[in-house]
Amino acid sequence: MGLLRKFETSLALLSLFAGVAFLLIMCHMSFAFNCVFGIVFLTLFYLYVRGRHKINLPVSLLALVFVALQVDALGNLFGMYGTSLGRSSTTSSHT
Repeated sequence: MGLLRKFETSLALLSLFAGVAFLLIMCHMSFAFNCVFGIVFLTLFYLYVRGRHKINLPVSLLALVFVALQVDALGNLFGMYGTSLGRSSTTSSHT
């Protein structure tokens, strides 16, 4: 266990950067990859916080974070970003 604690800061920073990189490139990844990565990342985060800091996070909180990520991934999958919602795509000039 001493070896794991020796690299704890490095592993925590690596996990932070992996999460940030995922959020930056998730729009280019497949929906299946986003699901799998989200589940694995949030599970590892939950296990780390519970095991190392003895904090029991509500699973519903992590589920809501996962759902938010999947809503974003679905928006990317269906090409909903880059379009105006509620506005016509054609513009008319008022004279």
